[in-house]
Amino acid sequence: MGIAPQDLPLAALRCIALPVADAHRARYPALDGLRGLAVAAVFLFHCGLPWMRGGFLGVSTFFTLSGFLIMTLIGTEWARTGRIDVRRFWERRVRRLVPAAVLVIAVVLAGAPWFVETAARRALPGDALAAALYDANWHFARAGRSYAALFEDPSPLLHFWSLGVEGQFYLVFPLALALAARWGGWPGMGLLLASGGLASALTVARLADGPGSFDRIYFGSDTRAVELLVGALAALLAGRPGMRPGVALLGVLALAAQIVAWTTTTLDTPWVVRGGLGTYALTSALIVLAARETRGPVRALLGWRPLVRLGEISYGFYLVHWPIVLWLTPERLGLPVAAVAGLCAFVAAAVAEASYRWVELPIRQGRWPAERHLFAMAAVATAVLVVAIRLLPVPPVDPLFASVERTSRALNAGGAPPPVGSDVIRYAVFGDSTAAPTAHAFELWRTSHAAGTRFVPVAGHVRLGCGIMGPAERRDPTASAAEPCPDVVDEWATLARDGHVAVAIVQTGAWESREHALVPGGPTVRPGDAAFDAYLERQMERVADALAATGAMVVWIEAPHVGPGKQQSNGRLRLPPALRDPARIDRHNALLARVASARPGRVVVVDLPGMLEAQPGGELDPDMRPDGLHLTDAAAARLADTLGPAIAAAPPSAPCAAAACRTDE
Repeated sequence: MGIAPQDLPLAALRCIALPVADAHRARYPALDGLRGLAVAAVFLFHCGLPWMRGGFLGVSTFFTLSGFLIMTLIGTEWARTGRIDVRRFWERRVRRLVPAAVLVIAVVLAGAPWFVETAARRALPGDALAAALYDANWHFARAGRSYAALFEDPSPLLHFWSLGVEGQFYLVFPLALALAARWGGWPGMGLLLASGGLASALTVARLADGPGSFDRIYFGSDTRAVELLVGALAALLAGRPGMRPGVALLGVLALAAQIVAWTTTTLDTPWVVRGGLGTYALTSALIVLAARETRGPVRALLGWRPLVRLGEISYGFYLVHWPIVLWLTPERLGLPVAAVAGLCAFVAAAVAEASYRWVELPIRQGRWPAERHLFAMAAVATAVLVVAIRLLPVPPVDPLFASVERTSRALNAGGAPPPVGSDVIRYAVFGDSTAAPTAHAFELWRTSHAAGTRFVPVAGHVRLGCGIMGPAERRDPTASAAEPCPDVVDEWATLARDGHVAVAIVQTGAWESREHALVPGGPTVRPGDAAFDAYLERQMERVADALAATGAMVVWIEAPHVGPGKQQSNGRLRLPPALRDPARIDRHNALLARVASARPGRVVVVDLPGMLEAQPGGELDPDMRPDGLHLTDAAAARLADTLGPAIAAAPPSAPCAAAACRTDE
C-alpha cells in the first residue's frame, strides 16, 4: 500500500519512533563517539595546537547532534502520546545540565586567585553571573569580548557561551514545537523547523557585513540556531536506520570534510560568518545519520570504545577542560605545548569521569533530588551562586599594565599643537606596548630639561599586542587564535607625514621574537630561520624607508632581553618561555643594526639594553620590569637622564622651522 504525500512526515516520524522509543535502551554508541571526537577537536584547539586551528567547529557539531537527539526524543513522545510534556522536557534538561555547570562555576570562583589572570579576574563576577543564568553568549557579545581574542584575555568561563546558546534553545524550542504540533501536527513541526532554520540563515546573511559581525554571529543564539534546527529537521525526516550504502558513503565524505575543516579553518576564515556554519551543519547531520546505520565505516570508526567513553563524559569534559588548560600552562610547567596538552587531557578526563559517576549520573537518573524538589533546589543553588558572585572580591587593576595602556592612549592622541611658526622638533612614537614606557622615559626627560623643551609630541601609533610582522600568523600559546595584526607601514607613514614628524621613535621586539606562519596556513618559522629573518628584515626596511620618506629621522630602540620577572603576566599577556631565549632578541637586534647601517643619516639605533645593563639590577632586573617585558614608571624615571639625551642626539632631518613643518601652511 502506498503513502499519501501529506502523510510522509508522519510516516517518517513513526519510523524513527521505534528504534529510539526508549533513549536508555536504544543508544547508538557511534553518536557518543561523535560527541567524543567533537569535544576532542575543541580541546586541541583550546590547547593552542597549530594543526587543529579549526577545532572550534566541534561546537557546531555538538549543536547539530543536540538538535537531532532533542527532536528525536520529542518526536517519539508525540508519536506515542499525542502531546509534548514541556515541563518534563525542562526537568530532564535541568537534571542533565545544571548540576555540573553550577559546580564548575563555583570551583572556578574559588580557584580564581591561583590560576586566573588579573584582568580576567576583574571581569569574572560578571562572567560567572552570565554563565549561571545561561546568558554567557550575549554577555560576551555585549562586552565586546571577542572569541577571536580567546588567548589574549582568557576568561575561564568563556566556553559557557555555547551552553548559553543551548540553554536558550531548550527554553524556547519545546514550547514552539508544542504549539506547532497542536496547530498542524507533523507538518506543522516540519514547517516550524524549516522556517526557523531559514530565518536564522537569513539573519546571518544580514549581519555578515556589519560592524562587529564575527562576534555577533558567533555568539548569537539566533544566528547559531540554524545548526540546531538542521539537526532537528534531520531527525524529523530521518526514518528508520538500516543498511543504506548512500547514507554510509555520504557520512564518510562528510566526516572527512569536517576533519579537513578542523585542520585548515581559522576563526578569521570568511566562510565561518558568511553562512558556512549552516553548510557545516549539513555535514554534521550526514555524519549523525551514517552513525545510526546498521553497519558502515562511520559507525565502526565512531564506535571505537575510548571515543565512545569520551563522548559519554563529554559534557563534564567540556565544562572542565578550559579552566584546566588555563591552569596547566606551558609557562607554569616549563613543558612543550604538546606535552602540556596530554597532561591537560588526562586531568580533564579524570575530573569529568568523577563528575559523571558521582554528580551527573545520579541526578540524571532521578536518584536525587525528588522530582517535586528539583526546580526549587536548582533555583536555590543558582541563587546562592549569584550571591557568592556578588560578594566576590574584585582584584585591583594591575598598575604596570594600566600605565602602559594610559601612556599608549596619550601617545596615539598626541599633544597640543605647537605655536604657529615656532622652532620645535615634532616627534611621534610607533611600536608595540614596549614602546609606551620607553616613550614615558623620554617624556620625563623632555619636560624636566631645557634641552628637551624643543621636542613636541604629535600623534603616533602604539598598539598593544601587535608589532611590525603585519598579517603573518602568530603561532604560540598566547596568540594562536588572536585576530591578525594589520600591516602598519602605510598607517605609520601617513601619521608621520600628516604630523610633520621630524623624529620618529620606533620600538618593537616582543612580537617579532615569536613563532609565525608567514602565509596563512603555512609552516611555523621562528627567529634564526632563514625565511623568518628575511621576512622580518624586509618589514624593518619597509618601516624605516616609509618613515624616512616623510622627512623624519627614524630613532629605533633596540629590544632588551626578556626576563623572568616577578609575576606570570602583565594582566593580559602570557609570555611563552621561548620568548625568554636571548638568541631571539639578539637576532632581532642584529637585523635592526644591519638595516640601520644601510641607511646612515636616516636611521639611528639607541642601545636600550646597554642602558638597562648599567642599572644596579642589570638588564633583567625584575623590579624594573616585573613581567620581564615592560618598564615600570619608576624604571622609566631612572632611565630618563640616559635615554632622553640618546634620543635627542639624533639630528632631526627637518626642523619645524622649515617650510615642510610649519603649522601656518
